[in-house]
Amino acid sequence: MRLPSKPSLTLVYMFSTSLLLACLLVSSTLGPEPNLEPPVLRNIRELNWYTGKLEAALEVASDADSPTCIYFWANTETCSRFDRDVLADSRIHEALGIVVCFRADASSEYGHELAQRFGVETVPALYFMTSDGSPEDVILGYLSATSLASEVARIERGEKTVSGLRQQIEMAPDNFELRAELMAKLASLGEEDALTVEREALKKLDPRGETYIGASAHFASLESSAYAHRQEHGSFDLNPMYRFASCVKNEEIRTEVWAWIAFGETIERNDRGMRRAYKRWWELAAVPPGGKAVELSGFLNPACHLVQAFFDSRESGLSAQEMALVLEVAEAANALVTRAEVSKDDSIWADIYSTMGLAQWLNNEGAVAVEYMERAIRIAPEDSFYQDVLRDMRKG
Repeated sequence: MRLPSKPSLTLVYMFSTSLLLACLLVSSTLGPEPNLEPPVLRNIRELNWYTGKLEAALEVASDADSPTCIYFWANTETCSRFDRDVLADSRIHEALGIVVCFRADASSEYGHELAQRFGVETVPALYFMTSDGSPEDVILGYLSATSLASEVARIERGEKTVSGLRQQIEMAPDNFELRAELMAKLASLGEEDALTVEREALKKLDPRGETYIGASAHFASLESSAYAHRQEHGSFDLNPMYRFASCVKNEEIRTEVWAWIAFGETIERNDRGMRRAYKRWWELAAVPPGGKAVELSGFLNPACHLVQAFFDSRESGLSAQEMALVLEVAEAANALVTRAEVSKDDSIWADIYSTMGLAQWLNNEGAVAVEYMERAIRIAPEDSFYQDVLRDMRKG
């Protein structure tokens, strides 16, 4: 279950492309300092849990030199089963024996505040901290008792945790893969400041962005700066992105950067810049005839956005070349999902059918376009965008 989030002032656009672009603007809003009342200790299914205020439980952990585990839960069937079938298991009692355990109802005001503070968006979740209160690791979602006990044991051994990865990096500071793992871990823990520090360290190790990981660090910094500029000034400053796109050595990142620039130009309502950027993206992302398709996750979002952006800007006129480009991109996305053997009931097909519909409409194939939009609506009948487009298409 994903937790509801408060409206964000930052416009977030995400391509599901790579490990690092897991990444990530985390919004953290802390309430007033709570009174440090003694924590309430309750025995729930044979496991002792602290409730009340987290800070008091952290003091207990500090005094005992013990780690802390925050269990984020909500009143859902999944969390109920997790409580009953997993946390009640004797193996979990043993695994968490030396840990100060704290329960946080993520649907309550205080629990929701804590979830935002630690970047937790899914329940159930177990968020681990060291005895000094530093974030160490997080386990998300429902796991069996066997799997959860194994994960807790891994964390207690310091394997793939924040502190464990930092120790490995101290011994091998030029290991980009370890640094990428640490950045992904910090992102999952909502540690934005620490993530920024690691990103800057990577940029120094790879100033020209020649590796994928190094280039990703440069890209993420520019993305954060672009959003900050838009929040402060009301518009994106895309010039740094354009300069980066012209010099970054890693082709995979360069492809993603051009897609991001196109998105930015779309937001800025610069049709000419948007089309130019998307054309550049397509030159880098196009699947060669008969060749192996690019990764599904990294292709579909920009492909679908390209078609919709060209459709939305159609009143300014499209050249024959641009009309052909739109159809080529839509057909490539369709072919890619078909080859991936995605279930026909999957919502991704609604995006594909609507993308094909828009592309066919731009190429003056009205009847075919209507048919595709009707297919999209059968999969996602509540989507108002599909309904509005179909209505306009039928009007001619």
